Amino acid sequence: MSPPPERVAGGLERVHVRAPAAAATTAALGRADRAASVVARLAGGEPDDRYAPEGEVGRGGMGKVLRVRDRDLNRAVAMKVLLRGDDGAALERFLAEAQITGQLEHPAVLAVHDVGLDADGAAFFTMRLAEGHEPLDRVIERLRAGDPATHREWTFERRVAVVQRVAQALHYAHRRGVLHRDVKPSNVLVGPFGEVFLVDWGVATLMEPVAPAAGGAATRQDAPAPCGAVPATCAVPAGGSAGAGGAAGGGASGDAAVAAPAAPVRAELPADEEGSWAGTLAYMAPEQVLGAQGELGAPTDVYALSALLYELLSLHYYLGELEGKVSDVVAAILRRRPLDAEAYWHRVNGRVPRALSRICRRGLQKRPADRWRSAEELARALQAWLEGRAPVVCPGTAIQRGLAGYLRWIDRRPTLAPAVTIAAAAALLAWTAAATVLALR
Repeated sequence: MSPPPERVAGGLERVHVRAPAAAATTAALGRADRAASVVARLAGGEPDDRYAPEGEVGRGGMGKVLRVRDRDLNRAVAMKVLLRGDDGAALERFLAEAQITGQLEHPAVLAVHDVGLDADGAAFFTMRLAEGHEPLDRVIERLRAGDPATHREWTFERRVAVVQRVAQALHYAHRRGVLHRDVKPSNVLVGPFGEVFLVDWGVATLMEPVAPAAGGAATRQDAPAPCGAVPATCAVPAGGSAGAGGAAGGGASGDAAVAAPAAPVRAELPADEEGSWAGTLAYMAPEQVLGAQGELGAPTDVYALSALLYELLSLHYYLGELEGKVSDVVAAILRRRPLDAEAYWHRVNGRVPRALSRICRRGLQKRPADRWRSAEELARALQAWLEGRAPVVCPGTAIQRGLAGYLRWIDRRPTLAPAVTIAAAAALLAWTAAATVLALR
């Protein structure tokens, strides 16, 4: 029988303790005392053979991902295993990733199921296995190749809808006080049934939670008191309600439009040194490149997502062609102004709609204050474009918005609208004929 859940460092609840004693791993932690306390607890149970390896899915510098069979629930799951178990800082970061991801209960975040030590004493955590999913960087490659079937499948509308889902997931994380810091095409997975996942929270960090202010604009606010074991005792930001809803808010009360998450995410993280980098350089915001840890916030992830949107729409990297030297990339991020996405033309892709190009432009501003103030605001701008309500920026967008409004009017008045349209067309035709006859006399 499994032991009852017990609270471990960082708010993580341990339900399954499955590893043998891992004295060597614990001793190698060195300065990472907080991670050592977690490992000590994980090593206190009896080993079992719950997970049966079925193959390796991927591997990185710090860990590998396996496809394993969960014998208890008879299902396939993904198991991420830390390779550098003798590195105390790496183990601390690995456990923090499990804690952070496990607390982000959102449809676009892969759910974490279990955490523990394997038979060799290596730390692991299991999560939902995303099979048959394709990363966006591969989609972009197929679009660049000009494959007609891919372009028919990946219309501008579908691309915008995918990025909007990612923006919503980011806003949820920001509301919980989590900054991803590594948003890029390869970290967005799309599935055959409409699934969209933002993955790899390995360099995520904690920040002051972001909550919507009156009117929908996102602002910073003091984090509510950390939650204990009973959600009803948690402090809830304005606009949410504590209780049965848990992290989803449990339903809004009064005039609140959006239910706020119950509490910020809690995890034990190693401190980032001022001037250090974490993430992928090509998609970093200027403040992230400068290593200004105190200036990182929601606009940092918004910048990276805007760079992703730019590339997915235009099929070009937002800073153009670079030689690949780190110094050149850094200089471009800090000083180069990107071309508008609409500047590029592709024989199959065509041009990026101007309204979308302006959305990218705002998200890629060098100063955080000049960008979209939150991922939620970016998501709303994308939704407005999808609904034909994008701001008018030229005669073409004015015509598009007028036509979109006319089509919505037909939907709301399916009988009246056609009748009025036909009458107006007949009147115009009669007037034109009369004017022509008078002009010929």
